[in-house]
Amino acid sequence: MLCKCFKTSAAGPSEQMDMIDDFDLYENVERPAGHPDRMERCRQCCGHVYEDSNQEVKTPQASFSAMAANGVMFNGECVTDTKHSSEKQLARLVTIYTNLTSQLLTQNREVQQRFNNLSKDTDELQKMLGEWVYFNGSLYQVSSTKKTWAQSRSDCCQKGADLLIINSKEEQAFANRFQKYMWIGLTDVTNEGSWKWVDGTAMSTSYWSSKEPNGGKGENCGDIKNFNAEKSWNDESCSLSLFWICEKKLFQ
Repeated sequence: MLCKCFKTSAAGPSEQMDMIDDFDLYENVERPAGHPDRMERCRQCCGHVYEDSNQEVKTPQASFSAMAANGVMFNGECVTDTKHSSEKQLARLVTIYTNLTSQLLTQNREVQQRFNNLSKDTDELQKMLGEWVYFNGSLYQVSSTKKTWAQSRSDCCQKGADLLIINSKEEQAFANRFQKYMWIGLTDVTNEGSWKWVDGTAMSTSYWSSKEPNGGKGENCGDIKNFNAEKSWNDESCSLSLFWICEKKLFQ
């Protein structure tokens, strides 16, 4: 059995090749040192052993013709049917591209459908909310009529809400955007000068307008008055009729 590997000359493989490895493998005979490694190298490169038990291949061209379909070694590298291999690789890439394109189109349709459903749900939710406006975990509603502070709070409570409690700079800016002179849930009616929110918590951060509060015992309820400025709070007589803003917390 012969394993033949060739290298090309300057004239090219089809015209002249010089054999660089030619070794016999004998069964039931002690192999010369180094033969197994070279045989394995031939197998790894060409994927086969060229076998000729009757006659020796005398010309490189004949050996090349016999082994071209499976692969031979030129210049230390295995050469196979590169045209066939390239066609298979191209077909594989086309299949991958087609599959990916199909997947992307399917995903795009699914995303579009979800967006349409979300838009529909948003419209339906807005209809359910009516005059309520969502902001940062709460719903807000500004009245279209005017009432006293106590009447305003009663209206909010009947709706499952209460007068607005402002807990942050962002919420203060949000309330100012309504541009209404309106009651908020702040009062010191229980203890003059000790302002508390309607849930009983003490006022920790304030946005009083300049020189406010200044009404003493005659003005015990808080409102937003100067809404064009960040610090817009004012104290007023609780019996005055103003617009009001209710807040319904969605997450306690």
